[in-house]
Amino acid sequence: MTQVSVAASVGPECIQVDRALTDGSGAPVWVRLRIFGLLSRSRTVIVPVDAVAARRVRFSQRLELLIRFVVAPVLLICAVLGFVSLVMHRQWLVPERTLTVAALVLGLLLAALASWALRLRPPQYPSLGRNGLVLFREVDGSVAAEWIERAPPGTVRLLPGP
Repeated sequence: MTQVSVAASVGPECIQVDRALTDGSGAPVWVRLRIFGLLSRSRTVIVPVDAVAARRVRFSQRLELLIRFVVAPVLLICAVLGFVSLVMHRQWLVPERTLTVAALVLGLLLAALASWALRLRPPQYPSLGRNGLVLFREVDGSVAAEWIERAPPGTVRLLPGP
C-alpha cells in the first residue's frame, strides 16, 4: 500500500469516493472537518474516513472547542489580572500565589489538551495549503487515484513525498 499526498481545491462537499481516506476501506463515514489556517480564513470540508478515525476526529474536535472557548479564555483572564496586579502593585485584586498557581495549572491543562487533541487526529487530517488548496497527507495510493479520476479536471493533484 503506497502512501501519497494529495492537494485538492474542494468545497464543503468533498469529492464523492466510495472508500475511506484513512485506510481505503469501503463504506466510509463522512465527517465534517473545520480547517484553520494561520493567516487565512477557516474552511469546512466533509471527508470520508473509517469508523474508528471518525470517532477519534469527533472527539478531537470537541477537545479543540473546549480549549478554544473555555481553557484559553480563562488563562487569558488570569494573565490580564496578573498583569494588572503587577502594574498597580496591588494585592487586593488577586493574591499573588493564587494567580501564579491558577496560571500554571491552566497553562499545563491547555498544553495537555492541545497535544492530546493533535495526537487523536489521523495522519490524513487535512490542512490548508497555498492558494486555498486542501492538503491530505499519507493517503492510500489507490484512493488518491480514485479521487483524481472522479474530480473535475485540475482540481486534484498528487504531491511528491508522503
